[in-house]
Amino acid sequence: MQFTKLATVLIVSLMGSAAIAAPSVDNAPAVAAEEVAAAPAENLEKRGFGCPLNERECHSHCQSIGRKFGYCGGTLRLTCICGKE
Repeated sequence: MQFTKLATVLIVSLMGSAAIAAPSVDNAPAVAAEEVAAAPAENLEKRGFGCPLNERECHSHCQSIGRKFGYCGGTLRLTCICGKE
């Protein structure tokens, strides 16, 4: 009985250490915080397209890019969502 418990603990611990030591499959380079901070802030101003206060601006934006309509949705209606039909 003791041997079975000891063998189980040993196998589980070896599997755990092998999983931790295994190399990562996705080694994509990370973006440094300085590069993100240096990016122009002009995109932040355009992100909402009038949402949540001016839904007409969102609608006009969506029509300008070839969509049928636009409305404010998502969390706290902060995202301009464009529809095709």
